[in-house]
Amino acid sequence: MMELARGSSYIASTLTPATQQAAIAEVLNEFREQHGADTLLIFRDLLAESLTDRQHKLAAEAVLNFKLP
Repeated sequence: MMELARGSSYIASTLTPATQQAAIAEVLNEFREQHGADTLLIFRDLLAESLTDRQHKLAAEAVLNFKLP
């Protein structure tokens, strides 16, 4: 899934907590717009798993703790 690879790479590249939160919001909102809200929670979990696999545990936790709109 291209969105998963792109999203995890984008979030992993952020340098500050503020830019990380903005990137998480952008990735999740873009996914929801393209695929609907029904699959957003599954995508969020897979995104966090992908970040963990990339050794970005704190970013993965931020994704899981992000307040979905």
